[in-house]
Amino acid sequence: MAVPGTRAHLRQTRLQGNVLNLDTERALTVAFVNSTLEGRIHDATLSLDERSRWVATADSKVTLAAPFDITRVDARSGVTIEAAAGNSGAPHGRHALPGGGTLLVQ
Repeated sequence: MAVPGTRAHLRQTRLQGNVLNLDTERALTVAFVNSTLEGRIHDATLSLDERSRWVATADSKVTLAAPFDITRVDARSGVTIEAAAGNSGAPHGRHALPGGGTLLVQ
């Protein structure tokens, strides 16, 4: 039997810090609604609406969910975001980001 996961909806906020899912038995889903995060995300499913933005400050690993627009994501120089495409429709491949980082969608 699957263990229910955690869902977080971040609305109209600007955050700095990390979102880390250290629970190996439960999934973490984070939906950004008119919100911004500067930080690392690890082992979470991520959706960003058209008014949200994420800037990765350290290597990150996520699953992308709809709604998702690649232009809403950035990463600092040398930072790699490993992403499973999930149901996002994100284009597979390696994408150079404006801040100098890389988004690798598989």
